[in-house]
Amino acid sequence: MGVMENKFDLIEKYLMNDMSAGEIKKFEKLLLEDADLRKEFSFRRKTNEAILEDDIIELRESLNEITLNKNNNGLVNFIESHRKNLAIAATIIILISLSLSFLYPFRQSLDQLFNSYYNTYPALANVRSLENNEESEVLINESFDFYEKYNYKKASELFCEVLILDNNNVVAQFYLALCELENNNFDKSEEYLSGLIQKKDHLFWEQSHWYLAMLYLKQNKKEKAKSVFKKIIDEEMVYKNEAKSILKKLS
Repeated sequence: MGVMENKFDLIEKYLMNDMSAGEIKKFEKLLLEDADLRKEFSFRRKTNEAILEDDIIELRESLNEITLNKNNNGLVNFIESHRKNLAIAATIIILISLSLSFLYPFRQSLDQLFNSYYNTYPALANVRSLENNEESEVLINESFDFYEKYNYKKASELFCEVLILDNNNVVAQFYLALCELENNNFDKSEEYLSGLIQKKDHLFWEQSHWYLAMLYLKQNKKEKAKSVFKKIIDEEMVYKNEAKSILKKLS
């Protein structure tokens, strides 16, 4: 019980941006290794986003009203009532989500499956050992700076510059594919991921299969996604348990 509680604490710290750079790296590594943690993380992140979205709308409307009425006590009263409503909203969302997961375990759209299983792949902490030349190494590290800040457009531009210097750079190809997925440039993402799964002797071979399958889910290409998930299972890749779970829900 204590271990799971610690994991929940880590998720909350991560979502609240209350981690050091070193703690973030360790947590993201743990996410890759622990399927249960990934599912819990995805659920909690979506719950927070759902609450925040409704909360912002309510906050904006209430502050507008307070401003128009010039009521000095309005803001204090709003904060107190808002705190209670937020707790209620969080409870309702959690209960509804849990109820739906029990009542309709396999009735998920492809987009819902994507949202349930997709997590951003962490940036590499150090690329010096990957035989990059000095200029491309600098560019890659700059790319990761933007990637970690979720600025996938700028990261994509820099990874492209790396490939101009070295068109066989696997690190740049893989992360460029992920950036293009995040930027909704699905054709480009598929192009790079499809190329990466053709050559087995690199660091991101298994990850490339997983993200290609996720890309197909995102595009509602069910049969293509199923084909890649089956390969992940047959080859006993690191994501095989997740692939099995998704295939059951696609049946």
